[in-house]
Amino acid sequence: MIVALALTLVVSGTSGCKQSELDSSHSNWKKLQFSPKAGAILLQEAETSPCVWNVQAEGDRVTIQRVSTQSLQRPHELRTQFAGGTLVGEDRGEWGGSLTVLDGSNQSPRNILSKNVLQMFPVRDGVAVITGDLPRNEGSVWLYSNAEGHGWSIRKEAELHGYPKVIGKSGDRILLAYGDAVAILKDFNERQIAALPLLEIWPNSLAQDAKGDVYVGMNAFVVRLVSDRNGYSQQWFTQPDCSR
Repeated sequence: MIVALALTLVVSGTSGCKQSELDSSHSNWKKLQFSPKAGAILLQEAETSPCVWNVQAEGDRVTIQRVSTQSLQRPHELRTQFAGGTLVGEDRGEWGGSLTVLDGSNQSPRNILSKNVLQMFPVRDGVAVITGDLPRNEGSVWLYSNAEGHGWSIRKEAELHGYPKVIGKSGDRILLAYGDAVAILKDFNERQIAALPLLEIWPNSLAQDAKGDVYVGMNAFVVRLVSDRNGYSQQWFTQPDCSR
């Protein structure tokens, strides 16, 4: 029997050290002894798992909550305020998307980009806009800014590793999950931090705690990427009722 109530776990501070309840003997979390490879039966079974885990950053904590798939639908329209008005981004999939701007009191949208807009974040110099084309497995990051006071305009800053399935933000970093990797984008420079077989298990959320560890929420599993001097190591967690 599946319990419909949400389960919330937290990463909290104890004597200055961040410790996750994923490690607690009082929780139901089970740490895998290995990291699954692409195509593993474990991952194929997870595609139909009754568990869907969502991770969210709250201050220096990361909360992990069991949610429904329906609650994780990506919105077709995004709006972001900036100094000159409002940016409106649309993602219409195969029908194409757009980025338009509403300038001040002028409520007639002006098109500035004909791309599917996946996410937008205010940044120091303006607004970062992430676009993607799923069939082509392409992604790009743009900056909409008023460079040197010469008027607002948009320019492409970088091509991404591919089509980002999940996009998150932690301070001045943008977190990206693809079908085969997790990466961090800082100052429009992308760095892959882990190769992960996420194609079979559609990831839904990314979060980073105060220690710098990155969490990925998905079907059946939560993956924690632990930051150390050598990079990031993988830790996979699940619960007993997450497999059929």
